Amino acid sequence: MRLAPAAAIALSILALPALAQRAPADLVAAYKAGVAAVKCDLGLASDKSSQLGDAVQRIEQKSGLAQGDLDAQWSETEAAADADNAGFCADASALIDKVIAGK
Repeated sequence: MRLAPAAAIALSILALPALAQRAPADLVAAYKAGVAAVKCDLGLASDKSSQLGDAVQRIEQKSGLAQGDLDAQWSETEAAADADNAGFCADASALIDKVIAGK
C-alpha cells in the first residue's frame, strides 16, 4: 500500500514525538549543537568543530539507540532547523560548549 505524500508526511510527523521521547536529553542537545554547527553561520574554529564531532559520537554511543533511530533523530533536528533557522540557530548555538564539556 502506498500512502499519498501528504498522508506519509503526516504519519512521519506523528512518529517524531515518540522518537524524541525515547532519545536521551543529552543526545537531543548534541544533535541540536551539531546541526547548528552545520546549518548556522557560527564561524566555529576547526578544532572546536572537531571537538563537537567527537562529543556527538560519544553521546551517540552512550545512547544505545540503533542507527536508524539516530538517523531519524538527526533528520528531525535538521527539520526543526529548516523550519525556523534563525530561532534554531540562536537557541542551539548556546549548546555547543555544553555538549563539548559533557554537561
